[in-house]
Amino acid sequence: MLIEKILSKRYFIIIPLLLSLLLHWNVFSYDLIGFHVWRQTQTETVTRNFAAANNSILNPTVNNLQFKDGIQRMEFPLMQWCFAKFHQVFGYHLVISRILTFCLGALLLLFFRNLIFALTNNRIAANFGSWIYCWSPLFYYYCVNPLPDNLAIVCSIAGLYFTQQFNASLKSKHFIIGVLLICIGFACKLPYLLFIVCPIISLVFSFYSKKISTNKTIQLFAFVFVFTLIPAAWYFWVIPQWGGNGVVLGIFDNQISLTRIKEILWFHFSAALPELYLNYATVLFFIAGVYFLVINLKKIKLLFIPYLTALFLFICYFFYEINMIDVVHDYYMFPFLPFIFIIAAVGFTYIVRSKIKWLKILATIAFFIMPLTAYLRIQQRWDIESPGFEVSFLKHKKEINDFLPPFSKCIVGNDNSGFITLYYLNRKGWNFNDNKIDISTVKKYENEGADYFIFNDSINQLNDSLILYLGAPQKKVGNLTFFQIGKK
Repeated sequence: MLIEKILSKRYFIIIPLLLSLLLHWNVFSYDLIGFHVWRQTQTETVTRNFAAANNSILNPTVNNLQFKDGIQRMEFPLMQWCFAKFHQVFGYHLVISRILTFCLGALLLLFFRNLIFALTNNRIAANFGSWIYCWSPLFYYYCVNPLPDNLAIVCSIAGLYFTQQFNASLKSKHFIIGVLLICIGFACKLPYLLFIVCPIISLVFSFYSKKISTNKTIQLFAFVFVFTLIPAAWYFWVIPQWGGNGVVLGIFDNQISLTRIKEILWFHFSAALPELYLNYATVLFFIAGVYFLVINLKKIKLLFIPYLTALFLFICYFFYEINMIDVVHDYYMFPFLPFIFIIAAVGFTYIVRSKIKWLKILATIAFFIMPLTAYLRIQQRWDIESPGFEVSFLKHKKEINDFLPPFSKCIVGNDNSGFITLYYLNRKGWNFNDNKIDISTVKKYENEGADYFIFNDSINQLNDSLILYLGAPQKKVGNLTFFQIGKK
């Protein structure tokens, strides 16, 4: 097969990286827009504030002053803090965060390739694994969008690779590095703790097969306990501060019907899996992989038991968070990608060995169209005319920032995210939504230092008494109206 010759090259991974860089080239110059811009602006605001204030990594701050002192502790902000160090050296530019995020994606592909090679001892399958992962539309979108999930999944896959190295070498250093990396992933995002079952099961297998001593097993379990305890301590500290965060209660805070749950499940299985997570062109290899694993389960179950166990736990996690994931939070599905692409890589080896000519021809076509199908599926998410929020903040960003005094505090609406508009204003302040604000609230914020009231809807949507209190608008930009508080 032609694709075997291409994939046999030692440095093949450079090809998907360069092609992805080319396809993303225009996106590097874009401000934060598109799907889940809410979470992107939240992440980038923390990075920007770390860069500006150089404050402790334990005190990640956002621009929304509805949080006490602007501090919002969620995941451990390692990625944001590290990115901020680059901004401090080169000056703050969003493109730096995009480039660093792309570099994380490159590391992910490298470690995933190495993981597949460690599992199969097949360079062609390993290179194919990096190729199909690169063209997952989900990965393609987020590999230039700053989210802490990017660092979490990179560390987790790297941890799985070193765990597989431990299975081959039985060297403690491989096990320790693997556990450490998985725990860093856990610190960056809570659900990634579940990957820890892979090194634990590998260690148990090694002990019961008498490959390592009892003392060594106890020592390595101690490392697992200590490394896991550190990020766990962070979450024990910060989770009580999350208040009504639905992620914590999951299905126990369920407010959706059984019918809706069925619709969500069908969406993820019938639409998101083939179109967004895999890529339509990869479905053939995934189906072949499932078939191969089923008919050879007895032969390979020991090799894949750690991964099957982790996959089962993540499926449980999916059901626990199904009301939060719904059909929207696609980046919550990051942990599933390594499993589905391991299966697809196995399917590729099965097709290569097949003697069915038409199947090989179909596989070759699918291989070459993957970049195109990923591009076509995702490119519309970066639409500067429909960025996912009031477009005036994007189109008039410089004019707005030139108009507002550098340290002014703003009340801004309508914005139900709490992060997007304050990110674009690059100012501290408060937000409201659905026109739900009154004089008493404005006066409260005024007493706390509010300087400007910014509204992105028709003024007559506000309460008449509030309009009278605010006085004449000071400036109009696009769909935005600016009032200077306390100046009639």
